[in-house]
Amino acid sequence: MPYTRDIVILTKSAKPTGNCVAGIDIETGEWVRPVKRQGAIADYNMLCDDGHICRPLDVVKIHFIEPCPNGCQTENELIDTNYRWQMLGTWDIEDVLQIHSEENHSNIFGNFYSRIDEQEKDELDYSLILIEVNNLEFYTNVSSYDGKKKTKARFVYNGQNYNYFSVTDRDFFDVEAMYEHAYLVISMPNNAPTAPDYYKLIAKVFL
Repeated sequence: MPYTRDIVILTKSAKPTGNCVAGIDIETGEWVRPVKRQGAIADYNMLCDDGHICRPLDVVKIHFIEPCPNGCQTENELIDTNYRWQMLGTWDIEDVLQIHSEENHSNIFGNFYSRIDEQEKDELDYSLILIEVNNLEFYTNVSSYDGKKKTKARFVYNGQNYNYFSVTDRDFFDVEAMYEHAYLVISMPNNAPTAPDYYKLIAKVFL
């Protein structure tokens, strides 16, 4: 049965073929990841009824066909591409925290590293988190996988140091800077071009 959700969009991060989009249902506080049947969400799929392309912190009404969980990505829901997204307003991160507080985990997706193996991934039943971090530093290095320059991050979460996290938030590509405090949305992909390793992705940064 088709349905709608009112969602505050938190991520519009880079994928090879489009965008990884995720947000919070403003009524339930639940994570939702809008997906298509084929491929990544494109900009034209995010075109709102007022003519602008949806951005992080926009609040929109989205038409869905059905939930479609995929492995650890239990938040996935299939959009109805016949409908434009309806613009409802724009929030800031403090508004988001009123309906979905920063999450408190003992670690990030099962360990203290920037990646997990397939067995660890298969033990997860969620793939999106919103956390508060300190001493966030962005830097660049050259990937041993494809030889390209990549943006990485290190930070402190719950007193634990984390490093080598991949950054897919386009606003922080090629940035080298440090911030005392930030909120991060971290996403766990369900496929791995560098299998058997699955890299945790910083999909959005809120300063």
